[in-house]
Amino acid sequence: RGATRQMREKEEEEKQIRYPAYDMDGNKHCGDELRARRNKAIMKGMTYMHKFLRKNKFVALYKIGDDAPSIFFEIWYTAANSTIRARARDIAVQLTNKLQRYMFANAKPLDDLIQQRDEFFAFMFILRSELEMGLDGAEEMMQAAKASWVRNDFAETSRLFGVSRAELDHVRTGPWLELLMRILIMDYINILLTKNAFPTMYNLKDAFEVLREHRYTGVNKASSSHFQDSFY
Repeated sequence: RGATRQMREKEEEEKQIRYPAYDMDGNKHCGDELRARRNKAIMKGMTYMHKFLRKNKFVALYKIGDDAPSIFFEIWYTAANSTIRARARDIAVQLTNKLQRYMFANAKPLDDLIQQRDEFFAFMFILRSELEMGLDGAEEMMQAAKASWVRNDFAETSRLFGVSRAELDHVRTGPWLELLMRILIMDYINILLTKNAFPTMYNLKDAFEVLREHRYTGVNKASSSHFQDSFY
């Protein structure tokens, strides 16, 4: 009788699991429960990060820069849960607007090309978010980006990326990640979001053609590129 009751309880338990999930040991879990726990954890994480970035009059936001609001933009962009997407968008809008006002009020030195380049790409990543979310600040950011483009002669792509097409073969492993992200955002803005507003002399296809022949070495541990070469 006891065995029969246990069998019935097990059957009832299995009936309640609509979407089973299995861990690496083969144990069965309820997919609905796992999804609820995941969503709760995401909301908790977003709340923590939002409080951190707002603390002390947004000092962390200003120090981190465009990567901070981009976290919430990407959550909005990719999440399947509507509650998470709505919360992420609200935070992204607030932080993006706050950062944009700060950047405009604290412009980088005009005589420093490296800082001007960093500022321009911060404009690009923020502009992408604003265009995709349909924010009013996108037009102002576009004008600021265009002004920087003209002022710094970034139409000359070697000034924009800091390296010409012919010099890509000599880029070390470490700098490639940032360079790829910058080439990517330019292609994304030019192809998907605008009508080639910021034309470049080379693009991701060119970069990938060079990367196919890029050599990595993890042998010389004394080399400054040892970590990057070993990792990639």
